[in-house]
Amino acid sequence: TKKLAIAGRVEYFNDLEEVQINPITNVSGFNSFSSSIGLNLKVTENALFRVEGRTFISGKDVYERNNQPVKNSNLLAANLTVWF
Repeated sequence: TKKLAIAGRVEYFNDLEEVQINPITNVSGFNSFSSSIGLNLKVTENALFRVEGRTFISGKDVYERNNQPVKNSNLLAANLTVWF
C-alpha cells in the first residue's frame, strides 16, 4: 500500500576457501543459506520504520550461541530512517 510494504528474500553464500569469511568457530570453509521477511511502514512523507526478521542456516557449526558452535542463527533488526 502507500504506507505499508512487505519484503522477503532468500540467499545462499558459499566460501569454502575462506576468501571473504573465516568462521569464528574455526571450522574449515563457510556456507550458509539465509532468508528474511521485512515490514516497512511509512510514518510520514520523510520517515520510514522498518523491522526485519532473518534466519541463517549452515551445514556446519559456523555460528556461535552462548559460546557454543551451532548451525543456525537468528536476527531481529529495526530502524527508523529519516530524510530531508
